[in-house]
Amino acid sequence: MLKFLLSCFLSACWVLADAPLPGQIIADPEHPSWLMRHGGEPIFICGPGDPEGFLYRGEEKPDGTRDGDQTQILRKLEEHGGNCLYLQAVRSHGGDGTADQNPFLDHDPAKGVNPAILNQWESWFQEMDDHGILIYFLFYDDSSLVWKSGDEVTRQEESFIRTLVRRFKHHRHLIWVLAEESEEAFSQKRAEALGRIIAGEDDHGHLIGNHHHSGTTFESYSTNGPFNHYAMQLNIPLNEVFPQTRDAIAKSNGRYQVLYAENTDTPQTVEAWRHHAWTVAMSGAMPMLLGMDVSSTPVDALRQCRILSDFFEDTPFQRMHPAPSLSRPPTRLALADDDTSMIVWTLDFDSEDIPLQDLPKGSYDLLWLDPITGRRVEAVLEVNTSSTSLIKPSGIGRESVVYLQKHVSRPNDSTVYPGEHWDRTTPAESGMREDLLKQITQLAGGRGCIIRNGHLVYSWGDIQRPGDLASASKPLYSHLLFRALEEGLLESADDKVAAFRPCLNDLNPDLGYKDRDLTFRHLAFQTASFGYREHPGEAYDYNDHTMGLFWDVLVEDVFRTPWSEARARLFEPKLTGPLQFEDNFDFPENGRTRGRPKMSPRDFARFGWLYLNEGRWRNQAVISARHARMAARDPLPLGIPRTRAEEAGRCATRSIGGGGNQADHQGGYSWLWWLNTLSRDGRRWWPDAPEDMFCALGHCGQRGVAILPSQQIVMSWNDAKELHCNRDLGNHVFQLLKESVR
Repeated sequence: MLKFLLSCFLSACWVLADAPLPGQIIADPEHPSWLMRHGGEPIFICGPGDPEGFLYRGEEKPDGTRDGDQTQILRKLEEHGGNCLYLQAVRSHGGDGTADQNPFLDHDPAKGVNPAILNQWESWFQEMDDHGILIYFLFYDDSSLVWKSGDEVTRQEESFIRTLVRRFKHHRHLIWVLAEESEEAFSQKRAEALGRIIAGEDDHGHLIGNHHHSGTTFESYSTNGPFNHYAMQLNIPLNEVFPQTRDAIAKSNGRYQVLYAENTDTPQTVEAWRHHAWTVAMSGAMPMLLGMDVSSTPVDALRQCRILSDFFEDTPFQRMHPAPSLSRPPTRLALADDDTSMIVWTLDFDSEDIPLQDLPKGSYDLLWLDPITGRRVEAVLEVNTSSTSLIKPSGIGRESVVYLQKHVSRPNDSTVYPGEHWDRTTPAESGMREDLLKQITQLAGGRGCIIRNGHLVYSWGDIQRPGDLASASKPLYSHLLFRALEEGLLESADDKVAAFRPCLNDLNPDLGYKDRDLTFRHLAFQTASFGYREHPGEAYDYNDHTMGLFWDVLVEDVFRTPWSEARARLFEPKLTGPLQFEDNFDFPENGRTRGRPKMSPRDFARFGWLYLNEGRWRNQAVISARHARMAARDPLPLGIPRTRAEEAGRCATRSIGGGGNQADHQGGYSWLWWLNTLSRDGRRWWPDAPEDMFCALGHCGQRGVAILPSQQIVMSWNDAKELHCNRDLGNHVFQLLKESVR
């Protein structure tokens, strides 16, 4: 019995010792073949497999550090795409590097590790960590053998491995890989011993991989062994990539991930990289691209990595498996999940439709993607027969991807909606604690109300007086964009804004007329860099001139509505009317704040209740469910940096409010909504609030609405304290809101 208790105690200590960091890349517990961020969402890796010698680029300085282009390489990844970097610590002693490509003092292993070198590596790794770029850390290059000790690990080597692990294990976007082509230098016995040293020193349980010569067998894997990640090298032509990768996946049997790290047979062209990456992804693995060394890589190749990874992360890819009945390798591949969702990738398909057999009957939401340009187009498909065709939209080219999501019928909907007035109940009747609600009002101040299950449960201050929403009104802009898409006024959020505002065509010739590429998606995510030197999509630019352009183009050009008629034509019939706003919806028609609405807290709560219920209001879809879901689940990648705010030309336009560049997106900005996702420090912005909470926020959170779907709560407020910029205050308020539910 004592032995059993001791065993349990030691097991518990091991679990505690290996607790992952918030946001750390781990194996998905439900789908171990895939990766996720601890406490967050699945992550799909696609990016460069070079430069292997990243850590040693540039001339060596007297202290052993380098004066290379590492920072420029990282900035290029951040701006254009690619969420990983393949790098090696020791490239000397038989590896592909020179004698000085190791981190030892004076490059002498007997002297130990040079702290100055590790400090420089730390600065690069921290930037990668902050921007969601995977540090794919190989201890040894192929054939690197520093300590020639046969099967045994010397004390010096053990100290070296432990030093590196201790120094860098605090990084969240990190996977250890023992050696490239491990068997060239290490026996299986020694490799496993080194793997166990890594595991023993790493008290966060980072994944530990190994790499072999070309093949689909993970020779280092053993039950209860230290290796749980496969960096696969597979040197084969493109037409063999799908079946051979499927063989590797089958051999993994869900016990580890397969990251296709090297293929020397892939031609070094943008097109070949793209085709290889999509083939790997559609086979159920993740691609790294050998030869893509970043510094000389065309930015289009990096962008296409971001296009691929963003698209997959917007689907339930981790639940999907190859669907042979829908595939025709190598030119068409499909993934499917229990007939409810699927992805179909087609290469060089000439006709305008893609035939599919045996697709279950029903209604499907379609998301089309052009993998070259990144353009997305939404559609709906009704399937009534066993044979159907997918009709490609005009804006999708010869290469296409489509994600199909089958509608799931809603059971008898008992959702409560307000009529002319909110139905009031007491906190007790709604299952909430009144004492905690009182604390919320004392902390937040101002005036506001709390809705639960469709009833007004609690209010403070004057909730019927309209107030300026400031930036909390921005989700109304994306709401109007969604309507433009649903009404066919735009084919895609990736339509060019210059088609409506020709002045964009002539701006910034010194920057390649970058504004010609500005799309409505860029405006809706504040990645337009309108008036700044970055190209659209390369940086986050929280800029009220951008919002002025967005609002004016939507109203005046897309909906072709004079401002004097905007309230009556755009909002009363399809928003304020169906939702039965109780108070005056003040919508200025002139001046700097033209179109910046004023709304009462109890009416803003109706807008929040609409989005909590995925766009439905009673029996009417005020906004489609797919758009309402997108608003709350489509955050910007962490890799996208904040603008450097280097000014460029802009068309004459107005600011909807103040200046620009007041904030970073922190990985939580989606269609002008703020999400409670993992931020750059690996924590949620409000760590003690519900994970699925999303908000519209203005003036640092002094005005806003918070939506808590899992608890059926909407909280709306105005004239309050800063619940966004004051992170701790906001966290306390939303924590109390969560805990108020009995």
